Formats: sequence, C-alpha cells, structure tokens
Amino acid sequence: MKMLRLAAIALAALAASLGTAPALALGPVDGEVTALYWDSDTDVSGVSEGSGDVAARAELWFFKKWGVSAGYFQPSPEGADMEYLNLDAKYRVFSPTEGNFLAVGLGWQTVDLSGGGESADTSGPRVVAEGRFSVKIVYLYGRVAWLPKLDDIEIGEGSLTNGDGQELEAGIQIKPFPFFQIFAGYRANKMSFDAPEGGTFEIENKGPIAGIGFNF
Repeated sequence: MKMLRLAAIALAALAASLGTAPALALGPVDGEVTALYWDSDTDVSGVSEGSGDVAARAELWFFKKWGVSAGYFQPSPEGADMEYLNLDAKYRVFSPTEGNFLAVGLGWQTVDLSGGGESADTSGPRVVAEGRFSVKIVYLYGRVAWLPKLDDIEIGEGSLTNGDGQELEAGIQIKPFPFFQIFAGYRANKMSFDAPEGGTFEIENKGPIAGIGFNF
C-alpha cells in the first residue's frame, strides 16, 4: 500500500510540475491533474449510506501512445473511512486524433477500510479500458476496470475470501480554455467476497461525480 501511495503521489507531483513548465519544453509528454468531488452512496451488504467526499486523478501520456495514471477516492460513510488508490499503465490501441482514442492497460489497486475501531485492507491487479470521443470543446469519456482477484480480508476469526471487483465511470468533459476543463459524470465501483458464514459480502460505492482539471 505504501509503495503504491508513494508512486501515485509522485505521478501527481510530476504532472503538476510539468504543467508549470514552458509548453515548448514538454516535448512528447501530455498530462492532466484533476480535482473531483464524488457524491457517492456506500452500500455494504444491503445497508446504504451517503459517503460523498473529495477525490483526485493525475495522468501522463508519452508520445500520445503510452500512459500512466493514478486515482484516489475516499468514500466516507458515517463511522467509517474507505481509501481507494489505483495506478495504471495504458496503451492507445486506436487514436485517430488526440481527443479521440481507445486505450487498454493493466494496473494495481489497494483499498483501506476502517470503522468501529477496526481496520482492514485488500489489493489486487486491474485490467482497464478507457475511451474518449470529442466534438470541438465537448468530450465524452468512459473508463472501466475489472479486478479479477482481491486479497482476502480478515474480520474477527473469519475471512472474506475469493474477492473480485468492477469499476465504471462515464461522463462529459467541457474544455472552455486550452488548459482547463470541467467534468461531470457518474462513477461506481463494487467489491464482492465470499462471507465466512456463507453467502456474499459486497461493498459498493456509486453516485455522480464532478470536478475541474488542468492539462498541458
């Protein structure tokens, strides 16, 4: 978890520092730093509660083909804290223009869970896909991720096992100025585990998301 957190922070800092550099010095590197608010609801095995909180994303693209991105989300239902941190590497398999592309990649995600004096964490690999379609200053975007295997979570004397997860985000981006954009969309993620007493234990976060971004 610590190494992934440091890598994500380093990526965000690098993207921010490049964003302050002269445009001619950037060469084949493009990037974006985004501040978000996720108005999420958290559902834990059928019990739902509002959990909206701030979030952030940063990404870099090299030669308009290879990309790395990091995302941080922290749904905060009452009495609990959740931290979702992911780091992905992507490749544009189809990119007729800079604003229109389809990318696929691999990554890693960690999730920290705490509440009621207890804490737990789980992590695992991600398979990701991302697409964007633009018409002048309006962009439609979508991101999906599949987490085929999550680490077991220890709870008391038992364990949540055989975990997997999914993630989806889609929305619209408006770019009124060359280095500034506004986002609005919908985001959802879900983790499912086998419960020690039988059945399925699920954690789901979903709701509208909005924010502003700066790119170079």
